[in-house]
Amino acid sequence: IAESEQTRTLKKLLIQAKHTEFGTFQSFKEIFNSDDPVNMHKAYVPPLTSCNRIYDNWIKHSMNGLKNVPWPGQTSFFAMSL
Repeated sequence: IAESEQTRTLKKLLIQAKHTEFGTFQSFKEIFNSDDPVNMHKAYVPPLTSCNRIYDNWIKHSMNGLKNVPWPGQTSFFAMSL
């Protein structure tokens, strides 16, 4: 069975972010290396969380200049939608 475009995209994102703080916390390396990354991702990463929780745990650290928190390198732009 051919790998779907969504699965390929998920694996690409997992490999790019596996060494970030968020990627380490969410076990991106283990998810990427699993036999079924889509279902393992569903099991490990909660589908919904609050904006405040994401901000408090990840974004505010990036906004204060820390690198490799939610994404590799320095995050330059931030946006919030409600």
